[in-house]
Amino acid sequence: MAYETFDSKSFNKKSATPLVTIRSNGKITFNGRVTMQFQKEGVDRVVWLWDKGARKMAIAKAKKDDPRSFGVSYHEGGQARTSSKSFFKFIGWGAAVPVKLPLTYSNGMFEAVIPAEFLQKSADKGSIQTKKRKSPS
Repeated sequence: MAYETFDSKSFNKKSATPLVTIRSNGKITFNGRVTMQFQKEGVDRVVWLWDKGARKMAIAKAKKDDPRSFGVSYHEGGQARTSSKSFFKFIGWGAAVPVKLPLTYSNGMFEAVIPAEFLQKSADKGSIQTKKRKSPS
């Protein structure tokens, strides 16, 4: 088998599949492809969307004054980052190690299907838990 010389200048990392890396502490990193789209659209805040039945999450551009939104920061190396520990707790995220998921771009937002193995079986995913209050006696 003949060797081929790798030419880093012709290898375009930003043309790769859109990916998101999710860490158990709620830190989110987007690869160059997603970052380029965010920058093109002027994204500085995002909202998280959840479809419990389809186990799909979506990330969409948010207005600056949307109280449900999370800030996005841009870093050297072509990565965008955000954080949303509360969202991943809400959906029942249970992965203890960083997970990379492929994203698709549709209707102005990035979407990903969450494999069932990354969601806690015991959590009532997608529903808000509230504490019961004692009624006054």
